[in-house]
Amino acid sequence: MGPELIVAIIGPIAGAIIGTAGFMSRRNMATTDSRLISIAENVELISAQVTNLQIQLPTNYATKDELAQHIRSEEYFHNKMLDQMREMRDEVIVLRSQQH
Repeated sequence: MGPELIVAIIGPIAGAIIGTAGFMSRRNMATTDSRLISIAENVELISAQVTNLQIQLPTNYATKDELAQHIRSEEYFHNKMLDQMREMRDEVIVLRSQQH
C-alpha cells in the first residue's frame, strides 16, 4: 500500500469529518442564536408587564375616599390611644403621690 492509496482513503474521510463538524457547529450556533433571541423577547415582554403592573397597582389599589376614610380612622385610633396613655400617666402620678 502506497502513500497515495492511504491519502486517497484518509483524505475524503478527514474532509467528511471536518465538513460534518463545521455543519454541526453552524447549526448549533443558529439554534443558540434563535433561542437567545426568544429569551430576549420574553425578557422584554416580562419587563413591559412588570412596568405596566407597577403603573396600575397604585392607581387601582384604593380610591381617594377610601384613603381619606382610612386616614380618619387611623387618626381616631391614635387619638384614643393618646387619651388612654394620658389617663394611665395621670393614674401613675396619683399612685406615686399616694405612696410617698
